[in-house]
Amino acid sequence: MFLNEPPKSHYDFSFNLFGFPVRVHPGFFILPLVFGAGAAGQASNPGVLILIFAMVFFVSILVHELGHAFALRFFGVPSRVVLYWMGGLAIHESGGWGGQTSINPDKQIVVSLAGPFAGFALAAITVGIIFALGGDVQFGWQGLFPQAVPDLSETSLAGNESMFHLFWITLFCNIVWGVLNLAPVLPLDGGRVCEQLCIKSNYQTGLRTALMISVVAAAIIALAGFAFKDNFIGIFFAIMGISAWMTLQQMMGRSQGRW
Repeated sequence: MFLNEPPKSHYDFSFNLFGFPVRVHPGFFILPLVFGAGAAGQASNPGVLILIFAMVFFVSILVHELGHAFALRFFGVPSRVVLYWMGGLAIHESGGWGGQTSINPDKQIVVSLAGPFAGFALAAITVGIIFALGGDVQFGWQGLFPQAVPDLSETSLAGNESMFHLFWITLFCNIVWGVLNLAPVLPLDGGRVCEQLCIKSNYQTGLRTALMISVVAAAIIALAGFAFKDNFIGIFFAIMGISAWMTLQQMMGRSQGRW
């Protein structure tokens, strides 16, 4: 559902970074603006908070996709990055994310994990900067997911709301969303890892098994999201579970048709 590259528009902007072509679709900024506006009521300067959210979202997703792209380059596969709507894609020049390439399942697993772990690395750097400034980070859980809240009270940035939000949103995007992305649900990176492991186990039925796991895992996480009153997580995983179920039904229908 999030794997198709969006068509080019007159409002795209493109650039090269570390030798990778990057294209940013204007729809990419809709989600951070929505989230930023939702949190703006907690800030004394809502406009600054929305701007920080959009900036951190852009950098975090770009770092995530560059993690995939660098892994592909390591294995000799050229790629480009597209940022759009719900996130981004690192696209194989030989056929797209999921297209036919020379990468075997083990290498595909490395490529899939490289994105979330690039985000975890960015989060670790952020934590290091906070500690270097004399601050602290409080780790805990909020509902289903881990959280990290910066404490700048003992630093020269004490009382600086903008810097607090910059650090907090960076940690949120790269820790919480990184963990979320490792769920064994297609098309998330964790789902891709699960898919490759299933294919290694049985090439003929691997994708079907991965889709079954996606349906079950998505249903469990969606129900847990609603139970913890996190409707976004509940709806998000419910949609992905339905999408996986529909794809599974189509595969089974084609299989029966051959008989």
